[in-house]
Amino acid sequence: MLGVSEAKAGIRKIGNVVTLLVAANAGALVVYQISNLAAQVGTKTFKVKRITILDTTAGGTVVHFGTGAAGAVVDGMPSMVTVAGMPVVQDFGENEGPEFSADLMAWAVAVQVVIQVEVDEIG
Repeated sequence: MLGVSEAKAGIRKIGNVVTLLVAANAGALVVYQISNLAAQVGTKTFKVKRITILDTTAGGTVVHFGTGAAGAVVDGMPSMVTVAGMPVVQDFGENEGPEFSADLMAWAVAVQVVIQVEVDEIG
């Protein structure tokens, strides 16, 4: 019989590399699109496992993650502070990362920022 942790294990997926080109919430882009199938029964969710950000701004920035639409993204996890010209990796490892049931959006206070997200899809 499967234990609780094995039954909840997801399928590891890596999102596309996304470049944020427009600052502020209005410039939010999808950084991970959940794969919903036409014949799917129930709600599919995903847990964020790793976020990699490359900051190409002149002075660093703050990157926000959440759900919604461009201009109306509501933060779904703590924002991440970056340092100019350096990569930032947030690895949730075996800890429980934030869980979402809709596409994950990101926006930055200053641009240009490159982002890639790795998740475990569940369901």
